[in-house]
Formats: sequence, C-alpha cells, structure tokens
Amino acid sequence: MRTSLQSLGWRSLAAAPCELRLHATLDNGQCFGWRRQPGDDAVWVGVLGQRLVGLRETEGDCLFRCLSSSAPGGKNDEKLLRDELREYFQLDTDLRSLYDKWSRADPRMKAIAKTLPGMRVLRQEPVECLFSFICSSNNNIQRIGGMLHTLRKTYGEVLPAPGSTPGLGFEPVGHGDAAEFYTFPTAERLAAASEAELRALGLGYRAAYVRQTAAAIVEAGPEWLPGLRSSDEPDAVREALSTLSGVGPKVADCVALFSLDQASAIPVDTHVWDIACRDLDPELTSCGSLTPKVYQRVGELFRTRYGDHAGWAHSLLFAAELPLFTGRLPASMREEMAAFRAAGKAARMQEKVDRAEAKKEGRPYTAKQPYKKPVVTTPSKAKAKEEASTGKKKDKKRQRSA
Repeated sequence: MRTSLQSLGWRSLAAAPCELRLHATLDNGQCFGWRRQPGDDAVWVGVLGQRLVGLRETEGDCLFRCLSSSAPGGKNDEKLLRDELREYFQLDTDLRSLYDKWSRADPRMKAIAKTLPGMRVLRQEPVECLFSFICSSNNNIQRIGGMLHTLRKTYGEVLPAPGSTPGLGFEPVGHGDAAEFYTFPTAERLAAASEAELRALGLGYRAAYVRQTAAAIVEAGPEWLPGLRSSDEPDAVREALSTLSGVGPKVADCVALFSLDQASAIPVDTHVWDIACRDLDPELTSCGSLTPKVYQRVGELFRTRYGDHAGWAHSLLFAAELPLFTGRLPASMREEMAAFRAAGKAARMQEKVDRAEAKKEGRPYTAKQPYKKPVVTTPSKAKAKEEASTGKKKDKKRQRSA
C-alpha cells in the first residue's frame, strides 16, 4: 500500500502511530485550517504558509504531498516541506515518553492515553494562531472556520488551483466545500481593513479586536510576536499577549501553547475547570466563578501533576471530553463523566434556587459544601464486588462447618 502511494507522489513523515495520529491532532480544536476530505480515506487538506498540503493517515505512518504552491521553488522542494511539517507537528518531541510519564502520574490519564494515541500539540504560525483564537471567542468550530475562510479569501492570496492532481483520487475542498484556497492574511493587511469591512464579513464585535490587534502587531514590529517563543515563563507570555485587544487569559494561553513554544501553558475555560474539579481538586467546585486566582490555581494543578509539558497533557484530557473522541473511552470512564456532569448541573441549579431564596429573604447567600466526585460502579465492578462478597460468605460457611 505504501509503495503504491509513494509512487503516486505521497511521501513519508516517518511518524509512528504512537507519535502522530492526524485525526486526533487536527480535529481536537487547536487549529481550524485543515479539512478532512469527503470519502473513506483519512486525508486532510490545508494551507501551510504558501503551500496547499495534503496529509494522509495510514495504519503505520503519516504521508504528505504538496498540492499547490506560490512559494519560491513551487511544489518540488520535498525536503523543505518535510522539515516544515516536522516542525509544525513538533516531531522532535518524544510523545511516547510523555504519554508514559503522564500515565505513571495518573491512572485516568493512562486509560485516555491508551485510547487516544498520537495526539500532539501543533507549532502554528503565531499571527494565524492569534487571530484564529480571537475569532474563537463565544463561537463554535464551524463558525470559526467560516470566519477564517472569509478572512483568507478577502485579505489573503489565492493559491494556484491544484486541479486534478494525479493519484489524489478527489478534488480538494476547503471550508464550506470551497474549491479555492488562500494564504492567511498578514497583520498589515488586517490592520489596513476598516472595522465596517470586517463586520460585513460576519466577525461582529470581533471586528474591532482584529483590527486593533493587527495594528498593535504592526507597530510592535515583525519580531515581537514570534520573539515570545524565547521566553521560558508562560505567565509572562500570557501577560504580554493580554495587552492586545480581544485577548483574555484563555486566548493568550491558547496562542502561547499552540504557537509560541509554551508547553506548560494551560488554557482554562469552564470545561477545563470541570476537569480540574473532578480529577485534581474537588474543593474547586466551591468557587463561584473562574476568577484570576482560580484560573491560576487550575494551571498550577495541571503543571504540578504533569510537568513541563502540562499543556500537552491538558490538551489530551480536554479532547477526551469531546463527543468526537469520548466514544473511544472505557465505558466506566464515560459513566463517570456523565455522573459528574449531572451532579454539577444539579448543584448549579440548586445554587441558583438557594441564591434566589437568600435574596428574597434579605440575607447573605452561604455557599454549601462542594459536590464531590461521583463514584460510579460499573457492571464489571459490581459483578466483581458481588463475587467477592459471595466468596467471603462461602468461606465463613466452611469455617462454621469445620
């Protein structure tokens, strides 16, 4: 199979399944520019710099090929593209060793790592990553992809049409089944756009953020944003990014983790907070909101347990909660997740009622004890418990008979 694919122009990234699985890495919400192609083959198409790139997942490897390019050297510089992809996927980082380390620290992570191998954190281009996550605010993946495609189409450069690429077996399509592909616009192009133009493209209130942040990046100079990669303090990187319009702590940590080499950055939202409450510190459930202090506490909990690459571990745990991947988890873990979500929902509803009653009676609201991590007895555990109990009864019976 590999020989025939290579003869059709596909080249190997030499990435074993334990080191890279495309479906786990490209579809987990850390990037928005790749589109899995229609059909049964595991093939993704996306723009990387000035190239339209195809990626194919096989049973034992990941393959690549350039479909179109406006870069110097065109489509034929295979070594350069391979090097760019290895950097993009950070393949010099030994993921298998990280999985082993996390699994020793956490039996729950051990089960997740076994079912979701090869999930890596990408090293994206910083400008594209920054504006992608500004657009992600209060949004869903489908709409984020639509916004970014519109920005590319309006302010980026169109790439040469791939045409009927020999051996591909399909016509590449992008977001919304578009047949055209574009580079991501520069900060200069976005800064030159008016807020009205950006609003007309469907960005809504994010239009002002995009324009203001683009102008700030242009003013800071081309080296400022990628220069944050040299920092070894994720908190300092978050603070620097948070000076930009439309960038709060979570967006800043997403950009830091997914493009600026801050492997221990922990983007925290309510989903990550729930994970921390359930698995790291149940006392966090008593906190009324995600304050800066709570945000910092959640990050420290992840870093304490998972070490220097805590952000990578966080991404794996976060992905395990997504519907796309949850079905791969053990049944007992899915039941536990469902039970915790139900307990949390019930507690929040009761808190709402209690707060309303306190307000009506003119007294201060007193928070109750946090809800604890539910203990779920799976069918297999129940059976084992029953068998153990039956065995003990038989032993006692024998002893009395003796």
